[in-house]
Amino acid sequence: MAPITGAKQYYAPITLYIEAVNKDNIQEICRYRPIIIDAILQVLSRQPIPVIRRKLDVSNVPAQILAPINRALGAEIVRAVYVVPGANAKGYNTGLFRVSASSCKIIGNKEAETKKSQ
Repeated sequence: MAPITGAKQYYAPITLYIEAVNKDNIQEICRYRPIIIDAILQVLSRQPIPVIRRKLDVSNVPAQILAPINRALGAEIVRAVYVVPGANAKGYNTGLFRVSASSCKIIGNKEAETKKSQ
């Protein structure tokens, strides 16, 4: 659940897909999942996701959270972050693995998944 703004502040589910610079880093990123989620929540608590016309505007979220994630991990091992509104949004598997509060699941090849969703 991520903080969002509207008429008042409340929370909504989002799904994060994280692309590692190197496949060898995936297990390390999964091991530090709680630190990653903490870094994301720190950013989003200061700058909640806006709601525009009753939909979450997640377009700026990846740029906001990429640097704090890499800072929390102590190295530049995350190449990109993709954010999709909703919990486990399966039609938008655009990263190498999905990170949630309870799991870290490898979902496949970015290019193949992107082509499937188009």
